[in-house]
Amino acid sequence: MRETRYPYRGARHAAGTEEFFNDYEKILVEETVRGPRTTILRLPAVYGPNDEQHRAAPWLKPGAKIDVKQAEWRWTRGYVENVADAIMLVATNERAAGHTYNVGEADAPTEVRWASMIAGRQIERAENVPDTLPVNFNYHLATDTTAIRRDLGYAECVSREDAIAATVAWERNHSTATL
Repeated sequence: MRETRYPYRGARHAAGTEEFFNDYEKILVEETVRGPRTTILRLPAVYGPNDEQHRAAPWLKPGAKIDVKQAEWRWTRGYVENVADAIMLVATNERAAGHTYNVGEADAPTEVRWASMIAGRQIERAENVPDTLPVNFNYHLATDTTAIRRDLGYAECVSREDAIAATVAWERNHSTATL
């Protein structure tokens, strides 16, 4: 559980987005809609084909490096097809009503491990590398997905290995960055 709200405050952001990120807090919405017939799904960082944010693209660039302060940070992710399956499972299961579920892969690897899996090689750590994410790396965004697995029998239909392969293939064909 987070001890503070507004996890993006204090992080560096693209010009013109500072106000948005300083006020970004999903828990306020959860508190407003929570009820006995409502199911709240907390989605992970979704990756895979059609990711308009191209989250995997930076790690496919030759010579990509990760900053030491970002390297050990953890973030729950979910492959697009697996997240869609979780949404369908909750939408069609009456037992989900009144519950809050975190969706995502069962483990959240460190950023350097994630980047290395995407790149297919070990990503080197370095000092003063520009951040690839607008977050405060002092706070992990890793969630526990045990409840949806236990209560509703959720399990990924696409393995991480296959998900990464599909993501990399899509990025190589659709990224505007030079890979």
